Amino acid sequence: MELRALKYFLTVIEYRSISHAAQFLHISQPAISRQMKELESELGVTLFIRGNRQIELTEAGLLLKKQAQEIDALVSKTKNTFSDDGDLNGDIYIGAAETHVMKYITNVVRSFHENHPKVRFHFYSANADDVKETIDKGIMDFGVLVAPTNTTRYDKLTFPEKDTWGILVKNNDPLASLKTVKPEDLANRPLIISEQKKVQKTLEEWLNLNGVTGNFIATYNLLYNATLLVSSEVGIAFALDKIVTKYKTRDSLTFVPLQPAVKANVDLIWKKNAIFSPVASKFLNCLKKSLKQKV
Repeated sequence: MELRALKYFLTVIEYRSISHAAQFLHISQPAISRQMKELESELGVTLFIRGNRQIELTEAGLLLKKQAQEIDALVSKTKNTFSDDGDLNGDIYIGAAETHVMKYITNVVRSFHENHPKVRFHFYSANADDVKETIDKGIMDFGVLVAPTNTTRYDKLTFPEKDTWGILVKNNDPLASLKTVKPEDLANRPLIISEQKKVQKTLEEWLNLNGVTGNFIATYNLLYNATLLVSSEVGIAFALDKIVTKYKTRDSLTFVPLQPAVKANVDLIWKKNAIFSPVASKFLNCLKKSLKQKV
């Protein structure tokens, strides 16, 4: 299987048309059609449902799309690793959960970019499980994870600041006037929670301290859609502090911390014994130095 064929495949998907993909790639339509047929023949599957105006992917096509995107990202990353014109350059890939502790990363990114303007940073926002998957596949150099999550298979740095769990409620909710919220305050209230099983277990244990069984009506992987559910008065969302409350578009919401408090470590992870590109290695050293200064 040629990398060129996979690039053609991804372009066809982007434009949902072989003719439009051909125009973008500046090659003939029959050439791309032939490449796609050869790709299907080599894999022994049908990748496209060919319609009159645009094409759709089959289940096999959707699977190949995901794998082709990962291959394309790894190829680009590998090329950038070995490019060198005398100045530090290349790409750094960071997968991150939602956390205000990312400020430790962004502060180093700012100073690093000032010293090495040819370096490009790529951020991927996702939950802990998805971030670890990209680390395992070599797509991301680093991951930022909020506990509880299993990090035994990785090397890591723990940031000096922790995240705080609480709830997001509308300002007109009686809970918004409380300084802290206790498990019994949430009895019989519709709750929205992270889809991550370890997080669910932690928060369910917190509720059960006072014998409360949570009425969980929805889950989320990133918080933005959960805030819309809260704004629409669908339920109350368990959330980490300092993610959405600072934005004017979220002024209708109030964050109330849990009591007893539930704190979470935030870690930077990477593959054990990872062989970094020069640019990723230097960035990690700069981050380590920055964290030592802040501890």
